[in-house]
Order: sequence, then structure tokens, then C-alpha cells
Amino acid sequence: MQGLDAVQLISVIELFVAASISIILGISIIKMYRNKPDRSTLIFLVDFILIGCALAFVAVDRILLSVFGDVSSGLLFHNLAVYISLGVILLLDIFAFQMTYPKQVSKLTIIMVLLLIVAGIMLYFNPPYLGSQNEILYADEMLFLVLPFLALPIFIPIIVFFYSSAKVRDDSVPKSNRLLTMGFAGLFVTIGYIFELMGITGILVIIVRLSFVLFTFLMYIAFIMPNWYKRIIGAEEL
Repeated sequence: MQGLDAVQLISVIELFVAASISIILGISIIKMYRNKPDRSTLIFLVDFILIGCALAFVAVDRILLSVFGDVSSGLLFHNLAVYISLGVILLLDIFAFQMTYPKQVSKLTIIMVLLLIVAGIMLYFNPPYLGSQNEILYADEMLFLVLPFLALPIFIPIIVFFYSSAKVRDDSVPKSNRLLTMGFAGLFVTIGYIFELMGITGILVIIVRLSFVLFTFLMYIAFIMPNWYKRIIGAEEL
């Protein structure tokens, strides 16, 4: 058995915090779904539980690799997190299409499915390897090939959140600010996700994985809307 250094320990704590917030949010949305069943709420319910699982799996792979030196199990949990994340991206894309082009959801979803399948196949046939500091890395040439297939599915939800925020601002500033919060949350998780695929070492690990905490925190307050958040966005009446 080895051990986690200070940087690894902090990053694992960040991952577990982010995973916990995400799962709590998913469970909280179950109540919303029971009160008002609709597809969008169901998508976010499933999505946040999956995000929580993926983040927890990344934390587990850190522990397996750095503490127990179990490379095979560490890589297994890493790969599970990666493939779960592809499902998370697809669900967010479907939500984005429902908000913008509801009549074209099926056709647009098929395009995203094909892109994500290609990305998944490329990741499968170009598996990661264990680099320095027990971080899991992909070959640079593989990332150069796979990221273009992930770019569109990843960025569509963020664009939709920001676009929708601008579109409704004249009608409802609170609703616009709420969508803006979700947009920034999406930006944080996208930055973290891309860096995770690229491979991170050193102090950058803490900074990048903090983005997952920020993502789950911003999404939590945007959905649960605590009183202090309502005051900030001017939505006391909601």
C-alpha cells in the first residue's frame, strides 16, 4: 500500500464533495418530478445521479491507484466514469434540443448519438495508460482525433443556456439569471471534463477538480433556489 499526497487527497475530497452534491440534487429533483412529471425534469434527475456516480468513480480510481496500487481496477473505474459521462452529455443535448428545436429532437439526437458512439469507440480502442503521479492519460494523437467528435455534443447545452438566458431577459430577469447560472455551471464542468481527458498533474489537479465542485454547487442552487440565491437573482417571488 502507498498513499495519497496532499494534492491527491484534496482532489479526491473535491471529487467526493461534487459527487455528493450531484446525487443529493438528483434525489431532490425526484420530489419535483413527482409533483410535476415532465421529460426535462426526468432528464436532469437521471443526469445528476449519473454525474454523481461518474465523479465518485473517478475518486475511487484515484484511491485504487495511489493507495492500493491496483492499476487494473483503477483503470476500470476510470473507464466506467468516461462512458457514463458520454451518456450524461447525450441527456443534456436532448434537454437543449427540447428547449430550442422541440420538433427536431429525434433527428438532432441521432446526430449526437452517432458522434458520441464514434468518440466512445475511439476511446475504447485507444485505452488510457498510467502516467506520472498515478494520473491516467490518453495518447495526445488520440485526443486530437476524439475531441472534435465530442466538441459539438459538449458545447451545445452551454450555448443553449446562455442563448436562452439572453432571449428571456426582457421578459424575466430572474429566469434569465437562473439560466445564466446554469450556463456558467456547464462551462465549469466542460473545462474540467476536457482537462480530465487531456490528463492533469501537479497542483493543476486541485484547480481542475474544483471546477466539478463549482458545477454541482451552481446547479444545486439553480434548481433548489435557496432564499439567499433568490435575493441575488431578484426572484424572491418565486
